[in-house]
Amino acid sequence: WIFLVFSSIEIVAQSCCTGGPPMANNLNTYAIINGFSASLNYDYNEMNDFLNDDELIDSHPFKRYSSGYFLSIGSSIGGNFSANLTIPYVVHFRSVNDQNPLNSSGFSDPVVILNYQLGANTKNSFSFGVGLGVPLGENKEKDNTFGFLLPFDMQPALRTWTFYVTSRYQRQSFISDNMYFFTNLIYQNQVPTKRPGSGQQFKLGAEYQNYSGFGYNFFLFSAMISPQIALRVKYTDFDMVNTIEVNNSGGFWVFNSALLQFQYKKFTSFVGMEVPIYRVTNGSQLTTSLRLRGGFGLFLSYK
Repeated sequence: WIFLVFSSIEIVAQSCCTGGPPMANNLNTYAIINGFSASLNYDYNEMNDFLNDDELIDSHPFKRYSSGYFLSIGSSIGGNFSANLTIPYVVHFRSVNDQNPLNSSGFSDPVVILNYQLGANTKNSFSFGVGLGVPLGENKEKDNTFGFLLPFDMQPALRTWTFYVTSRYQRQSFISDNMYFFTNLIYQNQVPTKRPGSGQQFKLGAEYQNYSGFGYNFFLFSAMISPQIALRVKYTDFDMVNTIEVNNSGGFWVFNSALLQFQYKKFTSFVGMEVPIYRVTNGSQLTTSLRLRGGFGLFLSYK
């Protein structure tokens, strides 16, 4: 068994992780069979690259990061079905010319995913999932100095219904006995929501994501160690304000991801890093320059 963890409204951009670090990157998309799992993950997303379409602007006054803590609890619920709940806590920071910093923190919208394992044997496994983000997060954070309502991209949550569709395939003994191949597909779309105290209706662009790569298992004493290398490909549609497309939003990204995972008996941990290798944004956007991840978890069998 392998535990895989995994300003103004006009300039809001999904690449800046509006409403928190990308939830799609932190969902457990695997099916849990005959057991219970729990994990706590950390995701740091540094967004200090300023792009105009595919042109990197070296000199700019912006600094931005978002980080999140993701508590996930899952269990098999009969047959090949399992359910997973992810509760995110988000921290935002943004400044211009190192002055007038904005920061916020709070709970983002929790997500429930129902997974079904279509089939599995000693080498192949395939699972499919549907999920729902529930509008329970915090979206009324205010500036500590002047008391104005922070913009959408600085709120911990959009506080809106979000729909997810996921699929995961893994092939063991790929090329060699210790190597495996995996691929994840994730679709995310949100219901339009209104900004508190405003008549503006806002909607993040739909997101399509594929995360595919290779891993290799080897043992060191009693622990299994699994280095992974992968590509994350993401496309997002334009954001919408009152059904009008937001010019500086959406785009296409390719990230190179490296991850090192440790498993000892019922316990797992991992550390990982992602860097962009190709991106084209729609208009001018702050976008990810570095992403760091880490976490630990456990699995308890019902057998």
